[in-house]
Amino acid sequence: MGLAARRVEPPVRAKRAQLTLVTPAPRARSRPDLEAKARARASAARARVMFWVFVSVLGVSVALGGVRVAVIAQATRISMDESRLQAAIQAQRFEAGQLEVDHSALSSPSRIASIASGKMKMKAATSVRYITLPAVAPGKKSGTTVALAGKGGSGFLGAFGALVQMSAGQAQSLLVGDLGLAGSR
Repeated sequence: MGLAARRVEPPVRAKRAQLTLVTPAPRARSRPDLEAKARARASAARARVMFWVFVSVLGVSVALGGVRVAVIAQATRISMDESRLQAAIQAQRFEAGQLEVDHSALSSPSRIASIASGKMKMKAATSVRYITLPAVAPGKKSGTTVALAGKGGSGFLGAFGALVQMSAGQAQSLLVGDLGLAGSR
């Protein structure tokens, strides 16, 4: 079997026609053509102006919206702080009221008398005597204080001074409580 016969021909170039350069004749511009271009330029200028006006109005609107949101956020924060402070004030007032009730209950004379008689085995005084000390000029020390304190006194005055100091300490602890004891130490 053989191959099919083929014909081989040399390539032929087609001849082109000679082209010549033709310059266009200068046209005279007509009046309607100039007016159309002027209208187009004016329209483009108006469009640019409208675009910049729109962008400016949009920028101002965004800025005002941002300011409005910032003011609302600040007002909300202040409102939340105010409500939190109101709650704290109410809690402090309630606690102050409770402390006043506790103070009045703890400092009542009947409570002090019951503690004195129950825990300290004290009895009501049958008679009351007052000691009046002479007034001391400023800068001078009284000898009576030393004698009543029982530190250097002997006999009756020393024992009486020690008894007065002990009674004063007990009365202070009853009236003031633990704070009175801490303050006297």
